[in-house]
Amino acid sequence: MFSIEGHHWATNPAVFCENYDDNMVIHFHRYAVMPDMGAYREWLELSERWNKPLWLGETGENTPEWFAALYPLAFRYGIGVNVWPWKKMQTDNSPYSVKMPRGWQKFTDYANGGERPSYEEARAMFDEYLENMLLENCTENPRVTASVFRRPGCSLRAVDFDEGAAVGHCREDALCGYRRGAGVRIVEPEKWPERRFGFDCSWDALRLELREGESVEYTFFGAREGTALTLEMSEKSVGATALTQDGTQLALTRVGNTVRTSLRAAGETTVRVACTEGSVTLERLIYG
Repeated sequence: MFSIEGHHWATNPAVFCENYDDNMVIHFHRYAVMPDMGAYREWLELSERWNKPLWLGETGENTPEWFAALYPLAFRYGIGVNVWPWKKMQTDNSPYSVKMPRGWQKFTDYANGGERPSYEEARAMFDEYLENMLLENCTENPRVTASVFRRPGCSLRAVDFDEGAAVGHCREDALCGYRRGAGVRIVEPEKWPERRFGFDCSWDALRLELREGESVEYTFFGAREGTALTLEMSEKSVGATALTQDGTQLALTRVGNTVRTSLRAAGETTVRVACTEGSVTLERLIYG
């Protein structure tokens, strides 16, 4: 199978102007994008036009909540995903972290104009680096994997509800365009935060406002009997909420701006969050 990608780090779709081969995949990358349908729409249109599968061949280098928003959405539309990289040195946002070799700082200092390590020092640190790369010597980051598959151990921003599953009366979209046309209000910050890292899109500064009679749904996977689900709301939330799991009402415990409940065991399950009185502004859901 041919894997064909466009220029500018596989983000420009202009190359897909014809059917190059019957046995090809449309290959693209996603970094630093808002993690909603806007990240995929043009690629899904190309897939339908040319009747070709999609391969998100490189993506990552962001926060676990960004993963929890973007990747289950890809799976829903049949898009294959390669989380990049799966091992990286001293990291908490790849599935595994490689331990830093002794003396590594001297190497990075040299790369920035510092003292040059000796041959013996350089060889020792790179030999140790190779040894540290072995999976059994790495440190696992279970939250990353849980986020990729939206399993217990992840959290999800409230604005990342299921596509097409919102019931609302809002006809105004957020200026940033996130969740355009969803029918519920996406609340933007009064001032957008400074970028925290190179691929930061700051979408997690957004909040979701639900008013009486409005609701959204979230799909989770791998729920065990009694898996905890916590809904975090802003301080200004004075309304009431109701939660159901696959249509069955859940018992809730509210403490301040936090609502807690427990889920039944299910391989795939949908939680509906509804505002039953006044209005609520939702921040995130913590799953497990």
